[in-house]
Order: sequence, then C-alpha cells, then structure tokens
Amino acid sequence: MSFTRQRVPSVSREGRGNGLISDVSVIGYFVSVAPQPPALPGALLKPWPVIVVIAAGWLVATVLAFTVPGLHEWRPFTVAGLGVGVLGTSIFLWQRRAARRGSRGAQSGLD
Repeated sequence: MSFTRQRVPSVSREGRGNGLISDVSVIGYFVSVAPQPPALPGALLKPWPVIVVIAAGWLVATVLAFTVPGLHEWRPFTVAGLGVGVLGTSIFLWQRRAARRGSRGAQSGLD
C-alpha cells in the first residue's frame, strides 16, 4: 500500500465546483493499493517434481564422480549434495506431517 500526498482543489464560499467540499482547502492522502498478482498454476505449486529432478541430478553427478576417473574431485561435493537433499526433504516431510496433524508451529501451505 502506498500513500501519495496530493493537493485537493478547494471550493470557495460562492459554491463553485461540485459543492461537496466547502469553505476549506484540504490536503488529502490518496491510498493506492497494488493489484494482486494472479495465482500460480497448480503444477508450479507442487514440490515433488522439483525435489525429484534435483535429487536425480545429484544422483547422476554422484554416479559420474565415482565411475569416471577424471571426476574424482567431485566426490565430496556430490555426496554432500545428496546429504543436504536428504536433510532438506526430511525437514519438508516433517513439517508437512506436522501441518496435517494441526501443530501450531508447523508451516502452512505444505501439501
């Protein structure tokens, strides 16, 4: 919400203008509310496709790091990537279960 300070034209005692405001000069604040963006499509709100694609990418990178001799430097990073993915997915599942159970501290909107 933004406030814009604008001078509202005054109306004199003789009744010029529309007659809604009389005898005073008013400095008004007009409130302009930004329009709400449209809702995202349902396919973009589902977390599982994103989780699966990223996990598959880390899995492919890990397999390549352990099978291609030239990529042996990638091993710690790919294992760490898989570990962080497992940790993040576990936290997501834990929060979703808590939200479905109705816990007060759980995140909302996890379906």
